[in-house]
Amino acid sequence: MSDPRMAAREFAAIVVGGLMLAMAWLIPFQEAWKKGWTEHEFNAAMGQLVGATGDQIPRLGLIYGVVAALVMTAVHAVACRLLRRHWLVQGALSAALVFLLWGLVFAPLAGSRTDVPGGLFAADAGVSAVVWAAVSAVIGGLVLGRVYALVREAAWWERKHFDLRESIETIFTEEKPEKGETGYRPEGFTE
Repeated sequence: MSDPRMAAREFAAIVVGGLMLAMAWLIPFQEAWKKGWTEHEFNAAMGQLVGATGDQIPRLGLIYGVVAALVMTAVHAVACRLLRRHWLVQGALSAALVFLLWGLVFAPLAGSRTDVPGGLFAADAGVSAVVWAAVSAVIGGLVLGRVYALVREAAWWERKHFDLRESIETIFTEEKPEKGETGYRPEGFTE
């Protein structure tokens, strides 16, 4: 990656993709917890795992959640180099990885080291935690796949040619209604 523009696009794709993944993961999961649909609070568990106490728990949980999403996006970027598939496939694979990392690593750690119910796939919090983690992972993975692919494409950054005259001319030179039909008549249009 010797081209600095390509390196900048890659960096931007990782940062934007990571931030979007963090939002897409946290919003459904945290809302489910706030509404009482699950007992597993990801943000509090993350904050307690990094050693926060008191009022710092939600803040540090959010910050470290974003850091984890950025790391996941970097892993996604490497996987995209190895697995050259459509963004939907890449996003689905990242969703599966996020879900597995949550269920096999994060939830057991949270259950053993925090007061948030955890265990393997947050079994202590009930089936709803698995459902909401899966929903959040699918949303997050697909958002990550699309955003990363979009930001990384050179066409997204290039200036687009837009000529108002050509656009107006195209409108008036395409299909015209036959005489006698109702509709707008562009014959009276002048420049």
